[in-house]
Amino acid sequence: MEKIQDAVRKNDMVPSEVLELLKIKSCLINQSNKIAVIESAVLAETLLREYSIKILEKLGFSKNNLKNLKDELSFNTMLNVIFPITIPKNSAKKLQKHINAINRLRKMRNDVVHRNISETEIEEKDVREGIESVIKIIALIKAKLKVN
Repeated sequence: MEKIQDAVRKNDMVPSEVLELLKIKSCLINQSNKIAVIESAVLAETLLREYSIKILEKLGFSKNNLKNLKDELSFNTMLNVIFPITIPKNSAKKLQKHINAINRLRKMRNDVVHRNISETEIEEKDVREGIESVIKIIALIKAKLKVN
């Protein structure tokens, strides 16, 4: 209780995205793997889109170019191209396993939505690792957006 009070006093709160991912992770307890996959992948894509647009803007892309580019920014491109090249190389190397786990989550999301795979075809371990990896990159994304 003391740690919670201290965090509140310091305004050191858990980001809302992390809280949402923890709620999504609880779907796995009820074997709601499809829901966990879709919701966590959508959250990851949304965060990466926000990050990508802001970073590209800071790198000098005009608002007009970004408006045209927005529709072309796929989850795959944001995760595997923009994110890794806009963070320090040592961070990119350390985060590669997390990028890979989110990539598996992205592919599972596509399989759920486009192929309608069953709950039993979804590896809970991969979903869990994907969610934990999204949580891991949130801190870096938030820090990077504050610095720039």
